[in-house]
Amino acid sequence: MKLKIKHRLFISFITLCFFSLLFTLVSIWMYDKKNKIADQLHLLDNIHLLTMEEYKLQQEFLLYETINPAFYKTGESEKIDEFNRVYSKILALLLVMKENETAKQLLDEKFVGSITIEQNNYFNIFNQVVEETKKKGFKDFGIEGEMRDYAHFLMEIKDLDQINILMLRRHEKDFIIRKEEQYVDQFKSKIEKLKSEIKNSARFSETDKIKLDSIVSGYERSFNKLVASEWALLGKKTGTGLKFQLSQQHNFIIAHIINQKENALIAEKKISFNLLIIAIVSISFIFLLAFLLSYRLAVRLSRPIINLNNYVNRYVDSKFTVIPQLQARNSKDETSELSSNFIRMADEITSYIKYFEEKVEERTVEINNQKIEILYQKSKITQQYEELTLKSEAVENQQRLLMEINKDIMDSIRYAQRIQKAIMPSKSVIKNIISPGFIYFQPRDIVSGDFYFIHSKGNKRFFAIGDATGHGVPGAFLSIIGIHALFKALNEFHLEQPSEILNKVNDLMEEIVSNDIDTIISDGMDIAFCCYDTETKLLQYSGANIPLWIVRENTDDNFEYDNHNDSNDDLEMPTLERHKIIEIKANSQPIGLYYKRIPFLNHEMQMREGDMLYIFSDGYADQFGGPDGKKFKYKRLKNLLLNIQQYHCTQQKKEIKDAFLKWKGNGVQVDDICVLGFKI
Repeated sequence: MKLKIKHRLFISFITLCFFSLLFTLVSIWMYDKKNKIADQLHLLDNIHLLTMEEYKLQQEFLLYETINPAFYKTGESEKIDEFNRVYSKILALLLVMKENETAKQLLDEKFVGSITIEQNNYFNIFNQVVEETKKKGFKDFGIEGEMRDYAHFLMEIKDLDQINILMLRRHEKDFIIRKEEQYVDQFKSKIEKLKSEIKNSARFSETDKIKLDSIVSGYERSFNKLVASEWALLGKKTGTGLKFQLSQQHNFIIAHIINQKENALIAEKKISFNLLIIAIVSISFIFLLAFLLSYRLAVRLSRPIINLNNYVNRYVDSKFTVIPQLQARNSKDETSELSSNFIRMADEITSYIKYFEEKVEERTVEINNQKIEILYQKSKITQQYEELTLKSEAVENQQRLLMEINKDIMDSIRYAQRIQKAIMPSKSVIKNIISPGFIYFQPRDIVSGDFYFIHSKGNKRFFAIGDATGHGVPGAFLSIIGIHALFKALNEFHLEQPSEILNKVNDLMEEIVSNDIDTIISDGMDIAFCCYDTETKLLQYSGANIPLWIVRENTDDNFEYDNHNDSNDDLEMPTLERHKIIEIKANSQPIGLYYKRIPFLNHEMQMREGDMLYIFSDGYADQFGGPDGKKFKYKRLKNLLLNIQQYHCTQQKKEIKDAFLKWKGNGVQVDDICVLGFKI
């Protein structure tokens, strides 16, 4: 009986799986062996690293703890505790390795036992070093402390030759630092000389001589013990001493571990090489077997399929009209079934083709009708598109016109900015009149409603800050009017008292803004105006809604303030430890039309050298920002000014500007800003 295709494929698949499984099992066994060797290598690496850490802790103890008074006082050390923990970890890993079968086969039989013994020796030597170090001591502890006490006692006895005692101390220190035997001999020579001096001295009684000789002998014994301790630690000759033994023991352990690691690596590489050979052989064998099985199956299956493909091509070339006749096959496999099914399918396809040809003719008529309707709709859409194109061009023309108008407006505003800057004082004028001083001027828009005014007559300095209603172009127009009015009051009406100047400016403003009943405007401005006499140091101030702040060193004497038209209730003086702010309040009325107008008050104050004057618009304090988006406010401004008094005026301006920018953050500036500072 002929086998079906699926049975042949199944038998081939089982054959491939059997050999693949065989090679896989061999590979798994060898890979497991390689992993066990790798685990032992990992254990050896850990022991190696812990041994290096053990040596590092030993070195850190010798470098740092031996000069740490706390170690000698308590006898405890984190380095020693950590050394003991690392030592315990090493012994635990060695115990794990001792009980592992792979380690027994891989490593030398005596390796674990030998390393354990050497580690114990290393631990014991380190403990001897620790004990010897404690005994030797440092500064006020141990032998060094005992020796220092003797030396200090001898140095307090003025009748002894202190130079000789100092030489003893020097030889003692030289030996501690250099560890050379010549200093021991020099010390002994000086000790004998000191004993002879005490014995032959007439300044001491016999009792004092016995006592002093006992102290000197104690000093000598302490030094001898120190020498013995140093020789024990370092060795009198090269290659001896506990520290040398400790280093040699560590080197021996490391060399032994590295030797075993190299042996384990060789074994691991050998296993890896064998695994590679098995992989190459297994892949090659399975590939060859798969090729032979595939070739045999292809030969058996391709012939009937090729014949069937030829018949199919003939059927397709005849445009599905001539059904081919296939030769009958003896085998009853899948290809035979496929041929029979193809004949039935070809017969059905031919009948369906005839049916669909009839349907296609019917649908062609419907599609032609739909095509006519689509062409009509397309013509309508084209017409609408042309109309939209015309409208789009009109919109673009309007947009272009708006951009040109906007450019003209911006050019005009920028030119207005140049005019406003030209009207206000230049940097050279500011520097000559209010120096040392500064002006922080930051418009919200291109032009500003805030302005500053600076002028001088003889020994008098006039300076002011103004804040016109609004900002931008309207505020800028008002600011120009205000500056013009101030110049007119000073130069045309020859006024010098701030209150008279503000009253005159107010009259001029009212004339300007109300000269026509149909164009009366209620806008005005706030001004703080000061006049300072550089000879008498007398400051006069008058304000319209803008106060004057004076920062002065905080002393116990009273502030000299003369105000003929106001009471001292206008003074508000919040103080800090070093400086205080003296606030001279302004009249609560603006410049311009006001329903309840009263004359402006004039304030006179005698200034002191070092006083700092500040006048400012409300834009700084009203700025929103900070973490909660709140106003900066005047209290925070006062604290800022008090905290920058140690700086020069130029740095003060920078601090004020930086504080404002930090507070504003990414927010929008809400108003124009102008701050004027002047130092007496």
